[in-house]
Amino acid sequence: QNVRKVVYDMSTILRLDPCRRFTFGITVENCDMRIWFLSRAVLLKSKPFNFMKEPHLLIQLFLSFAFASPSKMGWDPTISFSHVDE
Repeated sequence: QNVRKVVYDMSTILRLDPCRRFTFGITVENCDMRIWFLSRAVLLKSKPFNFMKEPHLLIQLFLSFAFASPSKMGWDPTISFSHVDE
């Protein structure tokens, strides 16, 4: 159930936002956490880890997301918006 939802939500993000090259997702089942990566070409998943027994991995994950540049989080820096004046 969690897998289906996270993959659907990640694909929706890519479908609705042309500026995204890829996106990440997280699933949690009991104390096991898994990180998901979806690009326009591939879906990858990590091995699950127990975030209660290995809290350093959870901290590293959230710090990596918090301090990542926009391009490292999936936004395409080559796309810019143009405004059309009517």
